[in-house]
Amino acid sequence: MNIITKENIRNTVDSSISVVYHKFQSYCKEDNKAKLFCFFEGKDAPYYSPRIKNYFDNYINFKCNNKNNVIKLYKKIKNKKSDYLLAFFVDRDFDNSLENPEIYETPTYSIENLYCNNETIINILKNEYLINNEDEEFTTILNLYETNITDYLNKILLFNSWYHSLKKKKKLLGLDSTNVSLDDKLPNKFLKLEISNIECTYTINCIRSHYNKAIEVTDEEIQTSMNELSQTILLEKLRGKYLITFLIKFIEYLTLDSKSSKNILKENINFTTNKTIILSHLSNYASTPNCLNNYLQSFIKISA
Repeated sequence: MNIITKENIRNTVDSSISVVYHKFQSYCKEDNKAKLFCFFEGKDAPYYSPRIKNYFDNYINFKCNNKNNVIKLYKKIKNKKSDYLLAFFVDRDFDNSLENPEIYETPTYSIENLYCNNETIINILKNEYLINNEDEEFTTILNLYETNITDYLNKILLFNSWYHSLKKKKKLLGLDSTNVSLDDKLPNKFLKLEISNIECTYTINCIRSHYNKAIEVTDEEIQTSMNELSQTILLEKLRGKYLITFLIKFIEYLTLDSKSSKNILKENINFTTNKTIILSHLSNYASTPNCLNNYLQSFIKISA
């Protein structure tokens, strides 16, 4: 059995970066000097690429596998910025801001949060359900979404606060890991997600029992994290993958209503999505922060 050590982690990271670095080097030629080289954490291109195309006809995407790799690669190749247009994109997560204008950070926890606000829901209603602002169903659905996502955010706040406190402890103690790997949604035994009937069944002790290898944090540390998060807009600052899970469930609810009970929608709708395709499927409907446009525009000035 392989033992996890700092050296093993470092070797894995170096190997991962090396693959992307060599790919980058292969593109370093005169013909590509006007193209935007884009370095992403993972499968973020479906969100960013349509927005990049607003400014650049030609761009090259690189998948770095995680946030740390993007940052390490930036440090490795930033000396090439005078020769090539290099753009780096990361999620903010629960980390402190990098405060580096050469690396774009989402103003939200991740790009997934940008798919789950009112702007996105309105776009989906207009284009997929053909429901406009003046229609009676519009206000009903929007109110239903706002009520339920607020309820959902409040019920996942404790879990997010626990994870937030882990991330803070890891940084404070200089640890390599929180010893926690999260799925795209909360464990089923923690929360029952049904629109208009969201049931929260977990406690701090449930979390500790389920993630028994996690680094230890006290109730006080968790409460401090909860206080910090409560002062923010939860829709923006809680873990984005959990919000995408809610959005998928809400879309399923509307589509099912149109086919069965018809309490809200009178005509059958066949619109569906899933976690595998949703980032590309709904990319045009997600919101675009001003800071992203400003970041991309900055490369236009450099290339001019």
